[in-house]
Amino acid sequence: MNNTAPIRTHGFQIPSDHDKAEWSRLAVDAYRLGLNDVGHRFSGAAALRRGDVITLLMYDALQEEYREWLIGGFPGLSHETLHARGL
Repeated sequence: MNNTAPIRTHGFQIPSDHDKAEWSRLAVDAYRLGLNDVGHRFSGAAALRRGDVITLLMYDALQEEYREWLIGGFPGLSHETLHARGL
C-alpha cells in the first residue's frame, strides 16, 4: 500500500510517509538550533509506524507548526540569537 496521502477517520489521522519525512526534516533543523523540545516533538511524530493514528488536533497542530517553519523558520529566533549560538 502506498501511503502518500494522509487518511482521516472520525477524529483521527494516519500521517502519510511524506508527512513523517517532512517532520523529520524539521526535527533535524530544530536539534541543530538547540530547540530540543521542538526536535523531540517532531522526531517522535516522524517515528510513528506506518498505519499508526494520531488525533486530528495533534495532526493539525504539527502541520501548522511545520508550515510556519517552512515559511519563516522558527519564530522568535532572531539573527542575533542564532549568531550568539554560533550558528
